[in-house]
Amino acid sequence: MNRFDKSVFTHLMLLLLLAGASGADSLNVRRLGSLDTPDFARSVAATKQNAFVADNGGGLRAIDVSDPGNPQEVGYYYSGNLATGVVLFDTLAYVPEIEWAL
Repeated sequence: MNRFDKSVFTHLMLLLLLAGASGADSLNVRRLGSLDTPDFARSVAATKQNAFVADNGGGLRAIDVSDPGNPQEVGYYYSGNLATGVVLFDTLAYVPEIEWAL
């Protein structure tokens, strides 16, 4: 597992642990599920049903986490730039980007 895979794993692992730990014993934490994304996660924002991952060169990824043991990607948006963060406000996801060129 390279450092990028670890970043994605760490962000989604934290998200899934938080989803499963609401009201539970915080010392009894266990892995519920995971999902790999095309690039590496820079930021995650979540609702009760969905997680939105700023996935660097992979764009914004929308993930259904209603079943924490089986997260599923339900959509994505790729603008051609690097997605560096994500913030949710009402029904919108705001994604700061960095333009990049070869």
